[in-house]
Amino acid sequence: MLRSGEPTLMLLTGRAVREDGLALAGKIAEKTGTRLVAQGFNARTQRGRVSVERIPYVVDQALGVLAGLKHPFLGSGAITTGALGASIGALLPENAVVADEAMTTGRGFFAPTEAAAPHDWLSNMGGSIGFGPPLATGAAVACPVRKVIGLQADGSAMYTVQALWTQAREGLDVTTVLFSNRAYHILKGELASVGAGNPGRKALDMLDLGHPDIDWVGLAKSLGVPGARVADMDGFNRRFAEGLATPGPYLVEVFSRSRSTVRCKSRPTEAGVRSNGTQFSSNRRTENH
Repeated sequence: MLRSGEPTLMLLTGRAVREDGLALAGKIAEKTGTRLVAQGFNARTQRGRVSVERIPYVVDQALGVLAGLKHPFLGSGAITTGALGASIGALLPENAVVADEAMTTGRGFFAPTEAAAPHDWLSNMGGSIGFGPPLATGAAVACPVRKVIGLQADGSAMYTVQALWTQAREGLDVTTVLFSNRAYHILKGELASVGAGNPGRKALDMLDLGHPDIDWVGLAKSLGVPGARVADMDGFNRRFAEGLATPGPYLVEVFSRSRSTVRCKSRPTEAGVRSNGTQFSSNRRTENH
């Protein structure tokens, strides 16, 4: 593909924008002529070694950077918004319907999915939360021959999780990608927008979705929907592709540890002792069916 003569781009993030990763990417670019572009936000980029662009945050500018691309690459390594967007764009089937309620995780998805196969992208017109699962369900009922992909935030999904049961009952062809950051980050953002700063331990605890952690794969299974949990991009690529190839409903829980650092002292986080004195742990495996 890199030698096809068509415009190509390698989307980089994580270790790939460090010295060793950029050196390898630079050699590939030198041999093939592919462009090197990093996702918009990276914790650390080692510059002055290999020239690398960044995808702009503003959508119109990002679309300009990606214009002319036809064959997007899969994301790899750690789970990031840029890597998820790249993989979703690369794997999205033709004529799919996307029901987008990914919220904070999905803010950067629109640009890297621009080069995806033709599809419809459905979005919320207001400020309500929880519309994603019933939107995906309705789309699957209305368009039974088209694959429906639900991009879903975990906090919003809690409002209408019963839609998974309807999908199972009706055999609807919906693949739900559930972004489990275990917090209402959109509401934290709203607090910051109005200048609330640090609203205090009790307020932040109300925006936390831990204690106990929600087992989305287990919850989906109890409602008749099979699924898997992933913790890196290789797992996501494999399980998302599996969901797209599976007739009927399927759920991929994308796990990312992103929690408030403010905790009620009476609530242990990962392991501790219940009020009756018994030991417990919330550690779970990833990549489970």
